[in-house]
Amino acid sequence: MSGPKKKGRYRPVLLFFFVLCGVCLFTVLRPGPKTEFIMEHTPLETGFTILESGSPGKTVLVVGGVHGDETSGWMAADQLKKRRNLKSGTLIILSPANAPGSKNGERNVEQYRDLNRSFPGDKNRDLTDRLAASIFLKIREYSPDLVIDLHEAYREGTGRDFLGNSLIITDSGTIDQLIFDLIVESQDGTLKTSAPFSCYNGTPAGSLNRTVTETLGIPAVTVEVSQEEPLETRIRNQLAIVNRILSYYSME
Repeated sequence: MSGPKKKGRYRPVLLFFFVLCGVCLFTVLRPGPKTEFIMEHTPLETGFTILESGSPGKTVLVVGGVHGDETSGWMAADQLKKRRNLKSGTLIILSPANAPGSKNGERNVEQYRDLNRSFPGDKNRDLTDRLAASIFLKIREYSPDLVIDLHEAYREGTGRDFLGNSLIITDSGTIDQLIFDLIVESQDGTLKTSAPFSCYNGTPAGSLNRTVTETLGIPAVTVEVSQEEPLETRIRNQLAIVNRILSYYSME
């Protein structure tokens, strides 16, 4: 009678061992992050970091640092590169999009050329157009379900549009429920942002948002966070919006 009892005692241990082995095997087999570079061997070299969950799902592409002096955009995007817990789908991150601008705290790629007025770009023209074309062609290749473009809004009184914390869209189309949820949850406190977000419809010609929406049919959201707030708060607000979008798509 003693033999069967001993076997029974070992069953939970064996079960735990097999579960642990399964988890370890999944971790080993799950695709690791990879980076696909653009503008290689030039001052504008940067890359798309691709995080795959290993399970079917949506593809979301996040861009940070189109305007190099909008620091929280590319810093928040850089933090997203460390994600290792996607439940489904693929997360692609381009950061910083404007590498020299981000390094030097400058808005533009070249002195009078705004990258976010240069899409879809032209590979046969100047550096700004070549970078815009490289980004645009990669987005077309990846064909994501959504593009998120992270920016910062100017301070009040700067003489420019004061957008505060806001979401900007070209066409809500298939993402109207997502936008509605983000706005409502930022207002009722469900979404942990420092202040409620507003929504604006209308993006400038040559912007990444407008170009991918109208040319590629890919919905895009520009996330603006207020430069009135500290950098840490701006980064936290950017990440709160992105993480809520990933949750909306069952990616986390």
